[in-house]
Amino acid sequence: MIIRFLVFYNKLTQINILITMQNVQNTPEFAIGPATCLNYDGIRENISSIHTIPASPALQQDFPDNLPEVLRSYCISINIPSLFSHQAQALQAIHDLKNIILSTSTSSGKSLVYQLALFQELLHDPDATALLLYPTKALANDQLSPFQDGFNYLKEPGNAAIYDGDTPNSQRIAIRNNSTFLLTNPDMLHISILPHHTAWKRFLSSLRFIIIDEVHVYKGVFGSHFANVIRRLLRIVEFYGGNPLFICTSATIHDPRAFAEKLIERPFTHIHEDGAAHGHRDIVLYNPPMLDEELGVRKGILEEGLNIIARTLQCNLQTLIFARSRRSVELILRRSQGLFPKDSLFGYRSGYLPTERRSIEKGLKSGAYRAVVATNALELGVDIGGMDCVLLLGYPGSIASFLQQIGRAGRKEKDSLAVFVASMDPLDQFILQNPAFILDNSPEQPLINPHNPLILFNQLRCAAYELPINPGDSYGSLSWDELKQYLDVLCIKGDLIEKEQRYFWIGEAYPSAEISIRSISTAPFDLLVEHAGKNNKIGEVDSESVLWMAHPGAIYLQAGESYRVRDLSLPEHKVFLQKGDFDYYTNPKEQQDIEIAEIITRDEQKSRSVYFGNVDVTTQVIGYDRVSWNSNEILQTLPLDLPPSTLNTQAFWMLFSDQTLNILRSNELWFSDPNDYGADWEHIRQHILQRDGHQCSLCGRKPSAGIKLHVHHKKPFRTFDDLTQANQPSNLVTLCEQCHRRVEQSVRIRSGLSGLGYVLSHLAPLYLMCDLRDLGLFIESAWKQVGDLPVIMLYDAFPGGIGLSEHLYHAYTHLLEDACSVIRDCKCAWGCPACVGPVNQEFLNPKQATLALLHEIMK
Repeated sequence: MIIRFLVFYNKLTQINILITMQNVQNTPEFAIGPATCLNYDGIRENISSIHTIPASPALQQDFPDNLPEVLRSYCISINIPSLFSHQAQALQAIHDLKNIILSTSTSSGKSLVYQLALFQELLHDPDATALLLYPTKALANDQLSPFQDGFNYLKEPGNAAIYDGDTPNSQRIAIRNNSTFLLTNPDMLHISILPHHTAWKRFLSSLRFIIIDEVHVYKGVFGSHFANVIRRLLRIVEFYGGNPLFICTSATIHDPRAFAEKLIERPFTHIHEDGAAHGHRDIVLYNPPMLDEELGVRKGILEEGLNIIARTLQCNLQTLIFARSRRSVELILRRSQGLFPKDSLFGYRSGYLPTERRSIEKGLKSGAYRAVVATNALELGVDIGGMDCVLLLGYPGSIASFLQQIGRAGRKEKDSLAVFVASMDPLDQFILQNPAFILDNSPEQPLINPHNPLILFNQLRCAAYELPINPGDSYGSLSWDELKQYLDVLCIKGDLIEKEQRYFWIGEAYPSAEISIRSISTAPFDLLVEHAGKNNKIGEVDSESVLWMAHPGAIYLQAGESYRVRDLSLPEHKVFLQKGDFDYYTNPKEQQDIEIAEIITRDEQKSRSVYFGNVDVTTQVIGYDRVSWNSNEILQTLPLDLPPSTLNTQAFWMLFSDQTLNILRSNELWFSDPNDYGADWEHIRQHILQRDGHQCSLCGRKPSAGIKLHVHHKKPFRTFDDLTQANQPSNLVTLCEQCHRRVEQSVRIRSGLSGLGYVLSHLAPLYLMCDLRDLGLFIESAWKQVGDLPVIMLYDAFPGGIGLSEHLYHAYTHLLEDACSVIRDCKCAWGCPACVGPVNQEFLNPKQATLALLHEIMK
């Protein structure tokens, strides 16, 4: 990727560059193309940097000599007179009977490769079948039409059919008996096809190809389950005498070949040199304006996103907006009401009806829909045409996702614009300061753990139901001796029975019906709305999310509509909703406790000790806030009596010795000991509350049930030698809890402990290709479980763990070295979002304190 810096400013050059940017005639980057929509007061001054990917021509190549003439004619009939170089290379590798993984850019024609390969095999063997696996229903629906067109042109016997949860029962038998190319998803393969494989004998015994589209999606829990589903599939196909070839497509990830080989457990050839044409694309990094310079509070990304959307609509740019969560999609839709003309902005996310999603996809592709806000559900390769502008509201969690989302802008030689709007999140601010990190670095390596015990036990239940497991069998990379240990445990649990060393399923029902491959959780909860005396299902919510998303009293949002949860039935897995026009939304309040269950391995040194083991993370939703839609004011805080949920997972943690702490204390570089505000503090606090009218100085909130007001030191307390000076009224301000948290996110006095925890927690996801939410962070300056020593802990946010923290434990020395390099090489003097965290006041030196802590523990 060629990146050209066009504008990048710091505090010293900001004024001069802003003057240049305002002179549009002398700034062609703003004078031409979609980027001109940003040339408005209130927008252009907040641009942190602009980067350009220049247009590039296509690298064409003739059709391979072995491609039948009828397929060449078909390509010409759909305006493809020749192939891109990567398409020709991939077809040649497939002809040579190699499994391939094709990782080129969005809209580079990856699907044409497997379409031609499948039709070529069908011309050779009319009985051949192919299984095409897509991670979403939308992708499968998108790919059906090209296959139907191909069959119509070739006039060959055969058909392509979609087989998913929306397929009517009346059509399923015909599809099973007659389909040639089956387009489905991993869930249907797991729950419907494999358990009933005898009914699919015709199809499976003739299986020549397995296509796995968007293979990079199969990471974490989903990928770990999926690897086992592939093991089960190959086991059954081999039982019927088959040996299919794999064709995988992927967005850009680190070492796609190694990932595919771990996922499928077969050798692969990697095709990656992109021959597709690409238009000029501007990538704009944008930082919302400051609302309070002293407290470091910036305008929210949703509000600022709506401002930019208004400009792109005014410039008639078709715009796709990526939000980081389903909730954010609904908040944007809700806040857009009254700002834009009706039917200007649409939502797209999981939980919508299939007909709604198909309508939006078609509207985007035809150009009828000018703006759509979506989760990463539209990140994948559904054909929606080329967008004029893509807007990313916050960092999506990985470099791969970032590149995939901005890749939705433009098509072929069309100019396009991608705008990244940074939140106050430290990682987002880090990216603004270090744009090369995401634009020049290699994407991350997806991480899976097919041997996760909870996943493996469940998948072996399914495998034993499908076919008895015989002596000497292997299961993927598990040898018979390893496999037998798991099978013996399942026998003890009463799931299997052993007869003459063969293991048989003895349960009453087939196990895959009760196992979700999208999570390690139990069955999802149905969302029900009463209408005409009946409860109609409008969607589902996963069991991990139900207590905080759908607790009693919660406002559940869908397609811009509001529903209040009137009841939650945990035994029945049902959520009962009431539709209404509510003037508030809700935010849950949680508390957490962590217990060490088992230490698996450790590395103990004089200065610090590092551990990897099992922990129990107990979380409980204890209440929720009702928040005004109009003012974002907390209207009321209500308690909840819900059961706690315990996550049994794996963790990596680090303890610091008294010797280390005393060295730092002696150098006045340990800031984690408790503050002593003095004997008169309560009197001073009450005086400040009275002075400020018992309301938040930022948002104006007043105390109510569950809402407390805090007195905040503008200049941190620890920076003063004199108590009296620290507690001067001019240094004190009243803030509500919510505003206090926002201020503390941006302006805080960081200790070396919190600084190190910050940099480790923000570096780890970048190396593991996981979202920040995939790892939990726990920092405690005096943890009672370990004798009141300080601790930094990172844990897998999945039951049983998926190898994230284990990977960190084995790589922790490199992680510490990288943390040290990031902090030391950062150009800031005191600390910032690019190193130890959000600090914008030069009081103490948290950067120095963190480096001192690293120096002590790395001796």
